[in-house]
Amino acid sequence: MSAAMSGNVRRTPGHAASGTTEDARRGEMAATLFGDLKAYVHFDEHDQENLRQLAVPLAVRLGGVVEELYGKLHEYPAARSAIRESGASPTRVRATIADWMNGILQGPYDADYFALRSRIGHVHVRLRMPQHFMVAALCLARLALTDEVRRLGIEDTEDKIRSVHKII
Repeated sequence: MSAAMSGNVRRTPGHAASGTTEDARRGEMAATLFGDLKAYVHFDEHDQENLRQLAVPLAVRLGGVVEELYGKLHEYPAARSAIRESGASPTRVRATIADWMNGILQGPYDADYFALRSRIGHVHVRLRMPQHFMVAALCLARLALTDEVRRLGIEDTEDKIRSVHKII
């Protein structure tokens, strides 16, 4: 459902709601921002291929990573509280973490990818998750995925790890 159909179109003074035009403008801005971010960290086709190569071998290991990250959430009182107040079940939180990680590995790394990550960020803001916690959680995810990539014992391990770091 579009923002216009749901009544969630943000209107600015002196401008009528344009629905799909406004959605398109936001999409273009997001695509430009994500393109700038990828350029800044030099995330390119090579990195995308590295991540695709990791998707299958890491798939069987992601359950352990999800459990590790979920466990860390419960060590932090503000995170526990935010999860409890959100009404999300432990199963749903675990599934969301797994989906996020699978998206990191599978792509595609386009405007839709960026929009989903932006929505995830907005949910964390709405839940009043402290920003410093989110930075730390991303660090933990990066470290956990790095450890798993190293355990794979595959060719070009460090190059693939750099690709993981760039997309996170």
